[in-house]
Amino acid sequence: MIVRIRGRTAIAVAAVALVTACSAAVTPARPHSRTVIAAAIMPDRDTVIINGAHPGPVFQGIGAISGGGGNSRLLIDYPPGQRAQILDYLFSPRFGASLQLLKLEIGGGGFSSDGSEPSVEPIRGQLDCGAGYEFWLARQALARNPAIKLYGLQWSAPAWVRDHRGGLWSHADMGYVVDWIRCARQNGLTISYVGGWNEHFQGTPAERAWFVNLRTALDAAGFAGTAIVAADDTPQTAEGHRRMGYAPLLAWRTVAGGMAADPSFARAVSVLGVHDTCGLPTTGYRCVVAAQARTLAARLGKPLWESELGATPATGTNPALPGPGGLARALNDAYLQAGITGILVWPLLDAIPPDLPHENRGLVLADSPWDGYYDVTPLTWVIAQTTQFTAAGWRHAAGANGDLPAGGSYDTYLAPGHSAWSMVAQTSVATAAQQVTVHVDGGLPARVVHVWSTSLRGAGQFIRRGDIIPHQGVFAALLQPGYVYTFTTTTGQSRAGGHVPAVPAAGPMPLRYTATPDSAGMANMLAPMEGSFGYVRGVLTQTAAGEPVEWQYPGRSPAPYAIVGQSTWRDYTVSAHVILPASGTAFPAPGATLIARFHGFGGTTFSRFRGYELTIRSNGAWQIVASGPAAVTLASGRVTAARSYTLSLTTRGTTISAQINGVLVAAVTNRLYRDGPAGLGSLGYYPVLYPSFTVR
Repeated sequence: MIVRIRGRTAIAVAAVALVTACSAAVTPARPHSRTVIAAAIMPDRDTVIINGAHPGPVFQGIGAISGGGGNSRLLIDYPPGQRAQILDYLFSPRFGASLQLLKLEIGGGGFSSDGSEPSVEPIRGQLDCGAGYEFWLARQALARNPAIKLYGLQWSAPAWVRDHRGGLWSHADMGYVVDWIRCARQNGLTISYVGGWNEHFQGTPAERAWFVNLRTALDAAGFAGTAIVAADDTPQTAEGHRRMGYAPLLAWRTVAGGMAADPSFARAVSVLGVHDTCGLPTTGYRCVVAAQARTLAARLGKPLWESELGATPATGTNPALPGPGGLARALNDAYLQAGITGILVWPLLDAIPPDLPHENRGLVLADSPWDGYYDVTPLTWVIAQTTQFTAAGWRHAAGANGDLPAGGSYDTYLAPGHSAWSMVAQTSVATAAQQVTVHVDGGLPARVVHVWSTSLRGAGQFIRRGDIIPHQGVFAALLQPGYVYTFTTTTGQSRAGGHVPAVPAAGPMPLRYTATPDSAGMANMLAPMEGSFGYVRGVLTQTAAGEPVEWQYPGRSPAPYAIVGQSTWRDYTVSAHVILPASGTAFPAPGATLIARFHGFGGTTFSRFRGYELTIRSNGAWQIVASGPAAVTLASGRVTAARSYTLSLTTRGTTISAQINGVLVAAVTNRLYRDGPAGLGSLGYYPVLYPSFTVR
């Protein structure tokens, strides 16, 4: 349908004047008491017709992704009160984002964007179903919304699943995925969807066979209800092609072509899922799906999903740019332009240390567990404009979705049994105010229409604008540029239940840290970048056994490490007692490291992080290194060979000094790194123990 900016008659114009108060940018003094009665408007061919007799495809929901990776790490360490509030903002229905889907990383101990996540099976046959925090997060989501659907996906995987080409398309990996789903069941969780290997599907016969065999293995293990999504991919094409939207088209063609060529693959896959169909990072490029994929999906009855909509900036005041405005466009246009019925936003939240590649992304910024400070971003309220007024299982309303003439779009959803409807309109790139006229028909309720809006410029988010009383099922409203509006017959929506909790003031992290176990079995606030660090029989241990199958190229000589602290930390001593595994053919000269003034790294080459390191090996060889793209050895030497050492690395101004077993071995001057978090690590993928780890 095309919606005109201006009505044809004086009556229509009068109606617009009446409803302007509901749709304007100013918060009403008493929004819940404001009722607007629309004057009689005669519908014409330009009217949006919402007809309950014309349901479209099933809406599968809007969700977010925890993983890819480590971006939820610090949430579990928040004080219980603030942690519960954050979880409510994410998952509680009609409270905040009200997410309908949750995608979880199947941890593999390898770096996967902003850190690594632990595996439930780092050594084949040795299951630890309590490893990490993803199952904990899923239980919290399910407790708040029993209808939420869970989805698992791999970025990395433990070394033992590696195939002959170094990847994940192995029989062993297929069994590992089934083991992870078994662990989820032990945690009281049902995994509704599972994928393959994030952004690695090339459509080869071996890859298609992996999905076919996974379907067989799931059925045999009692998980016939777990649907397979393929292929969670966006090919790495040239940036110019990506900007033009070719990369998603190639991904859709790859998975659809595979299904057309291989009927067993088509039978195994329940959902066609591709990443960044609506742009990267949500820049408002047109949502694209290859015609072959749409035709095949329709013929086979399979839904199309945006299985990752990635890296949207959390804030922004220009609705035309990436950020809240870009997300509003993507959510509305996915079905309108591409027939997509399920969307997962990445990442769920920012709960990570500083200086990592994807800071300030997500629905909540929650990286201050020491004081409980957090910030609910505008992305939450953009999502809420759809999720608080719909549910998975509703249907898109055929014919009641389209573009707005002055810029923007609208989409409409129908509840089962004609019981309710909601229409979401976004005007992120609108050039002027514009009228929309709506005619509700086909047995749908139309006595009262409630109006909510969110500004895409940062002020006035998720505001109840008032009510409209249609005349004979018809009403009009004036849409201002730079907003998301929802017109609905549902009730019960709220911003934080109508009682927005007070958030503690932000403060610096105390420069006094001692590693202790947290509820995830990890060291409190310690964030692994590579490898896996958890408590084994009461001792903090590096548990990755062999280099994981990495998601992307890690850089030269990768090794496990983890960090803790703030970018403002400057002068401190980081100390640890380390116990190395015995030297031998498996671990020649194993070693450990301490880190000071961590300054992040470029892209995915996490092995070349910037910062100072003190390394020690079992043969007694030690070094102080200014790490980075071009590492510089500042001092080196040798002490008595041993399996156990007490290490300290101190930064004071431009002086970097180190002690081993209480003896000063070096004090050097270097100006390269002025401040940053501390950390620890091992020099290989073997079990290093850390009976103590402190920062003072």
